Amino acid sequence: MKANRKRKQENNDRAEIGIGTMIVFIAAVIVAAIAAAVLINTAGNLERQASQTGQETTDEVSSSMFVRDVVGVNTSQEAGEDGTHNNISEVYWYVSLAPGANSQDLNELVIRYQSDDQNQDLTLIDDNDGCDEEVPTQLSEGFCAQKIEDSSDTGDNILAAGDLVRIQVHLLWDEDEDTSEELEPRTNVDALFIPEDGTPTLNGFTTPSSLEGNAYVSLY
Repeated sequence: MKANRKRKQENNDRAEIGIGTMIVFIAAVIVAAIAAAVLINTAGNLERQASQTGQETTDEVSSSMFVRDVVGVNTSQEAGEDGTHNNISEVYWYVSLAPGANSQDLNELVIRYQSDDQNQDLTLIDDNDGCDEEVPTQLSEGFCAQKIEDSSDTGDNILAAGDLVRIQVHLLWDEDEDTSEELEPRTNVDALFIPEDGTPTLNGFTTPSSLEGNAYVSLY
């Protein structure tokens, strides 16, 4: 009888040990499953973030404007005058989009214009008023935009792939007030084109040492 009781007690102890081992195993499996789920979720989030960051970076790099040429206009020479203000009174930037760039709304474009005497943030003048008038607006009024090549047929103020736009600013000279925005020889100018979407484009130039005899001067 005592031998049977002892054997039965040993069997019960073994069963308890087996149940404990199974519980530990199940807990380990649950922990491993939770850890795997966390890793999968984290990997998915990282993948989505990396994809979004890559797309945003691509858009930032590609959605920029490209300055193809810059021309200065000496209106006194253009008119055949021997004026004392023999300086650049208009600047034309010929602008297109970088390869792969999205279309840009010129109404949202800001040009940060800085010269030795001026520091202005310029926006598009409504309906381009003032650029072709006999008494043009001053620099602070903004810039005009005119499509030279319209490959997209998207309207005057939308710069799309294949388009070439001339951006124009007028630098007013007021003889009565003895004030001038005109660019004299050896003047440094920086123009930062800040589009609605994409990377800003910086264009800088220095006016020639002499402007006499030249109605149009390449500044690029």
